[in-house]
Amino acid sequence: MNIAAQLALVLASWPFQVDLGDETIVARADSPNGVIEISAGRLRAYAESQPTRSPKALALELLVFELLAQEATQRGLASAPSVQQSIDRAAVPLYLRRDFEPATTTETIPDDLLKRSYDRNVSFFRHPELRSAEHLLVTDKAKRPADPKVDAEARALALRLLEDLHRQPPTNASEFEARQGAFADDAAALGLELRYETLPIFSKRGRLDQSFSDAVFLLPAVGDLSPVIETSFGFHVARLASIDPARDLSFDDAKPELRERLEAEYRELRLNAVVDALAKKYGVVKNIAIMGGPSAAP
Repeated sequence: MNIAAQLALVLASWPFQVDLGDETIVARADSPNGVIEISAGRLRAYAESQPTRSPKALALELLVFELLAQEATQRGLASAPSVQQSIDRAAVPLYLRRDFEPATTTETIPDDLLKRSYDRNVSFFRHPELRSAEHLLVTDKAKRPADPKVDAEARALALRLLEDLHRQPPTNASEFEARQGAFADDAAALGLELRYETLPIFSKRGRLDQSFSDAVFLLPAVGDLSPVIETSFGFHVARLASIDPARDLSFDDAKPELRERLEAEYRELRLNAVVDALAKKYGVVKNIAIMGGPSAAP
């Protein structure tokens, strides 16, 4: 019986159970160079890229592949440079998955590294409520108008702007900014400016005018509009852009989040350490030359 017939015979009445353990042999054939076996784990991995095909057909393909691989080895092709390069390319990810990654999980990140990160970023884990906003400001060269008549007209313009915003509330920052266009000429006629500005996160007791902060912190939801706010800069209509709730996490409370945030950085550090150790072990001198420039040895 030839090998194709043997393979077909092995698979003729073969059931594949999805709950089989990865090491369970699900397909087998005798070849002139020994037994060929396919495990359930290998078949499952192969099937992931071809989900519409039957397990039988995929198992047969794997058996045929192994048969061809045996023949290639018999012909001395296993030692060809291109084959060795392919093996290296496949072996490196396998080494990283099998030996490196299990040793560099989030749980292996040392406490001293977590603590240094916590101390550097303590304001991220401990802060009062923070908000951000955008506003439209009727102003006279970044100041409230000194002339009482112009000041009253500036206030009236801000009130008209607010009424217009309430009639058709903007749904995002771009729409809010665009609404200044209909009132810009009126502001210019008064010798004033109507400007749009974004204000990054700030606390209630922070760098901004207190009356402005108080008004923004009274707004219950993102997208809400403030009443007209009077400050030394002029007359504002603010729109609440974001709310960052207060946080007060101790180091122990912050550990799970720190581990998640540091996972990629820690793996990179550990990989660099492994590479340095291997370079020392095998006497390799790393000398990375940048094309067109001098070489550098870190």
